[in-house]
Amino acid sequence: MARQHGQDIGEDSLTGARAHVSTDVDDDHADFVWEVLVTLLPEERDVQRMFAHIDALYDLWAAYFTELYETTVVQPDPATEATPEATPELAAASTAPA
Repeated sequence: MARQHGQDIGEDSLTGARAHVSTDVDDDHADFVWEVLVTLLPEERDVQRMFAHIDALYDLWAAYFTELYETTVVQPDPATEATPEATPELAAASTAPA
């Protein structure tokens, strides 16, 4: 998959991402991030605020990756694509006076 992205957006665009993955694997970066997070959440109310923040951001992340997938992987089906010719409502709207 990384090779495909390199072909799509250019190898030079992936340098930082690949370096970060190496940091994650080689330097136990996930453990480091977890330890930092734990020190920032000394009380239960801090933990609850963190979960509220994660819940608020979840929908944004889901929407981002859904859109990314749909624009990079999914190919439109011409038979179901909304065009004035295929959709009477669009045809009427496109010929209606402004």
